[in-house]
Amino acid sequence: QAKAWILSVDPKYFDKPIKVKNKDKQEQEQYEEEEITNYDDNRIEPNFEEFAFAKSGHGSGFVIGNGKYVITNHHVINGAKRVAVRNGLGKVSAAKIVGISKDYDLGILELENPYSEKYSIEPENFKEPKAGEDVIAMGYPAVGEGLYMPMLTQGVISKTFVDGFFITTAAINSGNSGGPIFDLSGNLVGIAFASINKSLEEQYGKDPTDLGYAISSLMLDKVFKYKKVIPIKSKKYTKV
Repeated sequence: QAKAWILSVDPKYFDKPIKVKNKDKQEQEQYEEEEITNYDDNRIEPNFEEFAFAKSGHGSGFVIGNGKYVITNHHVINGAKRVAVRNGLGKVSAAKIVGISKDYDLGILELENPYSEKYSIEPENFKEPKAGEDVIAMGYPAVGEGLYMPMLTQGVISKTFVDGFFITTAAINSGNSGGPIFDLSGNLVGIAFASINKSLEEQYGKDPTDLGYAISSLMLDKVFKYKKVIPIKSKKYTKV
């Protein structure tokens, strides 16, 4: 009786809905299929240039500011007499330190020869990290071909802290320091640092194992007042 009443009101109520495929979704799927099909044709073989000096340490980073700047960890560049950056295609550029934050373990490098703008992460692609969110860490850990080929590790954001730090199950190894952490949509949610800061260990207790530590990408604006460019003119204010 209930069904008969519903049909009297809406004769098509129990009909299967007609699935209309979104045009934008069709175009996206077609684009992805073409990218996969033409992967070998579009692939660029990296040419790894050598550094002009002997390396005493290394870490990871990512490009911002229309290709002119690189973000990394402070502890990666701390005490360095010379700094150079090699991007994923193997191109090396000398760099100078233009800003640091010891408290947030962040550093900004200005490239002598900027990279292409298309490799730069823009502020609109910075996103607040949220607990439970799937993320991917990218970096150059000191394992295997880590000095030349990036490594991806996947996990979730386990916990966020009000002071701009968060914990993730994505593996963060030595050499990942300064590398980006993305959500599955490609937005930057954080910057990895390999070893937990002693002050954090005292504040939050014993250092858990098998967890990575990172700084929220939104802290870049708070620490360096970063918008579309890096307005750093001196290093006088760099200690936060």
